[in-house]
Amino acid sequence: MNDELHTELRQLLLSAGPHWTATIETSLANSKVPALAMVPQDTHSFPRENASGLLGGSPSLPAGLDWPTDRNGQAMDFLLQIDLQKLAACKAESPLPSTFPSSGTVTIFRSAQILTMPDKDRKAFHINFVAGATIDAGAADSGSSQSPARPFTLAARWTLDLHQLLLQSTILPTNLSSALTLWATKYNAYTCGSGQFFGSGENLEREKEICAFAASGISHDAQRAADSHYSHLMADKDEWLLFARIDEGSLFQSGKIRHSDVLIRRQDLEEGLFERAFLLSR
Repeated sequence: MNDELHTELRQLLLSAGPHWTATIETSLANSKVPALAMVPQDTHSFPRENASGLLGGSPSLPAGLDWPTDRNGQAMDFLLQIDLQKLAACKAESPLPSTFPSSGTVTIFRSAQILTMPDKDRKAFHINFVAGATIDAGAADSGSSQSPARPFTLAARWTLDLHQLLLQSTILPTNLSSALTLWATKYNAYTCGSGQFFGSGENLEREKEICAFAASGISHDAQRAADSHYSHLMADKDEWLLFARIDEGSLFQSGKIRHSDVLIRRQDLEEGLFERAFLLSR
């Protein structure tokens, strides 16, 4: 935690007073979720063969994968590629929430027009999994005019489950609960600034609902979420987890998208069925 966050938390605890201090500290402790942060490395000095994955730019495409296009026939933007062997090697450092294939590569693209496309539209993104493959971090796709992708490594971090934190802090006065949630959002942004695998983040509960509906080909909205006819889909939302959150502000200059999230059912993750995952951009 940096000095600014530490100071803000101290001020929050002081303003809350001794009566609420223990409640706030307990709420934070019970809301911690393990994650793996993406830590970008300098492309000139970092040994690229040590990279856990690649961010943005132009990656070396897995054999047999042509650069994907969206529903309009336009080339998609490359977001991320991860070596699952490197991800699995971090299990000793961070108690990850689920099992997954211990080798292979996952390569993630999205349409430049994704914000205008329905969340359930699988032509808005492309997620490719190649079992047993590794990343050629030193190569770039020769057919692309983009700059080479940036390598990153992984670091064990803690994130705060904002939904759980809200539930934990319901007995707090409204102003303290709101201030605590705001602080936790800043904390998550600091600990996993460029992106993360697993963990938690802002709006994740709603994104789980969206994916539960989208997997059945149904668009999510508040009215359907409250309708008993869709209660089975609402129940399924807890099977979805965050596989990756990518901070797009560090990749693109347009600023239209804050982050893109890849969510997948636990069972699909365990079986390596990444083609069933969904990518949501906000």
